[in-house]
Amino acid sequence: MGSNTDPFKEQRFLVEQTLRKLLPGNLLLSERNREEFRFVNGDFSFRYRNRVTIEREFHPFKGRVIIPYVAGEIFYDTRYSTWNRNRMAVGLQISLREGPIRKMLLPKRQVFMDLYYMRQNNSRSEIQHVNAIGAVLTFYF
Repeated sequence: MGSNTDPFKEQRFLVEQTLRKLLPGNLLLSERNREEFRFVNGDFSFRYRNRVTIEREFHPFKGRVIIPYVAGEIFYDTRYSTWNRNRMAVGLQISLREGPIRKMLLPKRQVFMDLYYMRQNNSRSEIQHVNAIGAVLTFYF
């Protein structure tokens, strides 16, 4: 295979807290705080990530749920001592099985398809702007 002259190794331990609040209009506001204790190429660093999401459930079909959302996330990295990255996303989660989604803390026996567009801006990277389209399939047992 190819040779890489600049290998990158990272190990991390993370802690995460998510606060949720139901707003008027049946909007759900979520704020996730994530603390990452990282060893990047053997050197310790700490990264804090704060993500805010606003979403709303719609029930267009019997037993199925569609959830459009918008999200923003900022990153603080001790390697640079600055807020060095931000992300903005819009997306749509679709339940592939019947049953409620957001009103349950942990949905049981549920499958979701998440389709999204994301823009990431980096102040400390060779590639400073990334636009991405993604899909995530999530299974809850």
